[in-house]
Amino acid sequence: MTDRNIPAADLMAAWSAKLDGRKIATFDCFDTIFWRGVAEPSDVYYALAEDPLFVAHRIGARVRSQAEATARTNRSFKNGTIEASLEEIYAVCAPQADESIVRELAEREVQKEIEIGFAFEPVLALMREAKARGLAVAIVSDTYYSEAQLRRILFATAPELETLLDHVFCSSEFGFGKSSGLWPRLMAKLGVSASEILHTGDNPVADYAAPMSLGIGCVHFLQRDEETVKAERQRLMAARLLFPSIRATQAAPSLYHGLKAQQLTRTQEPDERVGYWALGPILYSFARFILDERRELNATGKPHKFAFLMRDGHLLRLACQVMSNEAMSDPVYLSRFTAVAVSFDSGESIQRYAGKHASSHPLHVICDQMLMPPALKKKVLARATKAKAPAQEFRKLLAERATEKTIVSQSNALRLRLFRHLQQTVGLERGDTLVLADLGYYGTIQHAIRDVFKRHFDVDVIGRYFASLDSPGSHLDRKALIDSSWTDENVVETLIAHIGDFEQMCAINSGSVIAYEEDGTPILAGLKKGNMQLDTTHTIQQACLQFIRDVEATPAIHLPKLTRERLRVTAAIELARLVYLPEHDEIARSAKSLFELNVGTDIAFDVANVDAGIKGLRQRGPFYMRSIGKGFRTGYPSEMRYAGIDQAIFLMSIRRHRLNFTVDDTSYRRLDVPALFVRGNESATQNVSARATYDGFYSVVLPRSQFDTALMIGRELSWMQLESATTFSAEFLDSSAEFDRQRALEAGSEIILDGMEEREPGIYQVSPNGLIYLPAAKGQSQQVVRLIFRPLAKAAVAQMAHAL
Repeated sequence: MTDRNIPAADLMAAWSAKLDGRKIATFDCFDTIFWRGVAEPSDVYYALAEDPLFVAHRIGARVRSQAEATARTNRSFKNGTIEASLEEIYAVCAPQADESIVRELAEREVQKEIEIGFAFEPVLALMREAKARGLAVAIVSDTYYSEAQLRRILFATAPELETLLDHVFCSSEFGFGKSSGLWPRLMAKLGVSASEILHTGDNPVADYAAPMSLGIGCVHFLQRDEETVKAERQRLMAARLLFPSIRATQAAPSLYHGLKAQQLTRTQEPDERVGYWALGPILYSFARFILDERRELNATGKPHKFAFLMRDGHLLRLACQVMSNEAMSDPVYLSRFTAVAVSFDSGESIQRYAGKHASSHPLHVICDQMLMPPALKKKVLARATKAKAPAQEFRKLLAERATEKTIVSQSNALRLRLFRHLQQTVGLERGDTLVLADLGYYGTIQHAIRDVFKRHFDVDVIGRYFASLDSPGSHLDRKALIDSSWTDENVVETLIAHIGDFEQMCAINSGSVIAYEEDGTPILAGLKKGNMQLDTTHTIQQACLQFIRDVEATPAIHLPKLTRERLRVTAAIELARLVYLPEHDEIARSAKSLFELNVGTDIAFDVANVDAGIKGLRQRGPFYMRSIGKGFRTGYPSEMRYAGIDQAIFLMSIRRHRLNFTVDDTSYRRLDVPALFVRGNESATQNVSARATYDGFYSVVLPRSQFDTALMIGRELSWMQLESATTFSAEFLDSSAEFDRQRALEAGSEIILDGMEEREPGIYQVSPNGLIYLPAAKGQSQQVVRLIFRPLAKAAVAQMAHAL
């Protein structure tokens, strides 16, 4: 068996195979037996950056790192050694501080190590085995800590080590590290030969190559493989974009890399990986938050009935069951559609809703939302649509006594059926508090039923969500794992802006509730997702739940302290990474998924379409994501990540920092092309500017008017690729409706390519007089044409002269 790059799962076997003839088992300390709940060792310095004493002496992470190098140099000049102590480092950090301050600075770093550290179980198991076999056990560490400091850190983290360790050797006390002379000194001190030592560590030089060259037996432990390194790199990018304070004044958290190191040999399919390593940490944090809240609310003495809302609260409910080892209440089927539908108990509530939505929503959708019987709906729509101001007429019709009475009656009946449903599922009684547990965001369902449930059933309605954006007074009756109590609203908005795919992965595989039977049994809409997406979602959810089981089964000393603050920051980072920096397999899964709206309609969108995304970028740059109709998709970040990491980072940055820019701001690259405009005996020539979009493509917008238009492309290009030629009303130019309103120009009648020979599909060789001819429009409305093309070769000077 090899002794290099050994994963944790094989560590005991590889180590045991080399035990013959050994008298002492030595172990590296950091990232071998002692791990930190941060991404890199230097994150300890960032974690100290906001400590008042460090602020007072201007000791940031950069100063701390530089001081260590300086202290080592000072040592080498002083006595020829190259290892410095922690106190010597802080003496450099704070040159005017007295010894007591220096000692206090050092003490705070020791305390920070204890705070964020944990013991790695597979190596602890080796120590136990060594002790059981009668071997001496020692720590050999390249560190600035003293033996006393390191023992404090280790014993505070894992008290068992106090009985396992015979020796602790620190390079700072010898003046030399493991690669520069420490091993011979240790062998002399212990009175053992190289062949009697078996050393285990993670550094390929200090813990393997250097001791091996002396004849010491070595086992090199592999902490992370290439895939893990890449994943952690993407995760850190998301972390720093979401929380700029990370790696400035705060450490980059990493709560589960110890668990990941133990599973390097575990084979997981792509869907299992996203469920385990992406959704797992997010849902673990969310479930812990919900269970903590449930415990606190129940401690008040007033009955609180938790309702896990289907569909999106499905995985949360299962996660809470796994984490608590107890059954949660039955699933509650309550959608935005049914919540709003039960809210119409007066003419005022009807008019308030209509006033907010009649001008922006299709009237037939509002009729359905108000549960109008078909005959009434037909009558109201017929009269409203004939009016000059349909929205105003619609509101007048709703105010008619018979119409209002019907809507209120329908809403009252549905509300009673909903209450029966809640009685059956969560045991809701009059006077209780109903706690809605869901992904959340805007509190739409809670807001819709809150007042009517209080008026009709004396039930208070509060919310406990994954994420929540504030509205006036919302903090009084709703809380979330991620909300403004600890971070700014831009973080929340960044996370929920493209959260649709995450919702689908959390949801139950059933349609949305649209009504209830008399006894409260939910009536569900049909499901538009295919079997493949349903199977994928099931696999993801089961892997997520397995992650929660594995974390819960891990003793506390083998994990960083899972505080609420660390869990919520980790959940935010993991979701940001999943949404904005998805891996290739995650993008492929998104491209096969549908997102179903939960508003009583059968509307569903593709989550992502990478080909359409590339085409959209070529046409309009990032503004293609403004589409709100048939071109809308929830997974634009997946499309942007597929296009390039620069595009993904750009999208996340504009979301996180609310960056405002226009089409003109996107690029200074332009290509001016002469255009000829002709009507009868009138003619004019002027340059039109084509704007760079993406992938080397340019977009030029031309008026489609009473003039014949000729874009004299041959004067600028000898080869080009023509991607598309579309026309639409000028009022929709660069708007969210452009995609829906555009249509392709008809070749031969609406667009003519003259002097251009198609050599390959879409690839044209252009003659000096080559042009794109757009005949005059026949209608009177103002139309425009958008041409998307890519220059392949410029026209030669001689060619341009010939054209002139």
